[in-house]
Amino acid sequence: MQPRRTAARPPQQRIDHYLRNAAGSVEMNVNGETTEVPFFFIVPGAPGAHGELVRLNVLLLASTVAPADFGSESELTNGLEITTRDVNGLETFDFMDGLGLIKNADWTSLAGVDSAPTAAAGGANPDLLAVRWTLMRGGASVELKAGESFRVTVRDDISGIVQLRCKLQGQLHSHQS
Repeated sequence: MQPRRTAARPPQQRIDHYLRNAAGSVEMNVNGETTEVPFFFIVPGAPGAHGELVRLNVLLLASTVAPADFGSESELTNGLEITTRDVNGLETFDFMDGLGLIKNADWTSLAGVDSAPTAAAGGANPDLLAVRWTLMRGGASVELKAGESFRVTVRDDISGIVQLRCKLQGQLHSHQS
């Protein structure tokens, strides 16, 4: 008996995108203390199209990763803001309920988060914090219309950590379902 295969979504219907700032960079280890730096994904498509967001994967590399710190920095003052925005850039939902994500342990406050800190083997290798936030585990996937966005805004100086990247996954639909 042959294993059952399911039809894969055509690549143009998948969302597999890193969040990027206005300059197109995916590197989120920036100084957002004086001027906040938003990293975002805008749902493409014509009116009636929408995106179904199901997962955010986070890669954080730092010299050390401890629950009470953010990366290897001390607890942040303002933290990361995680929101959705309408076509005019106005906030429609705040995943942190007005609080910033200020330390590594805060990832656990988001529904359906798996996080795995991994200590480096020593030497110059950084520690890793890998986070898999399954948005659907909050009760439903996050649906945004064409032109609306998912955004993570850096509001502190986190330029001292080695690397921070966020990759959004989901599906694009050409009409309302």
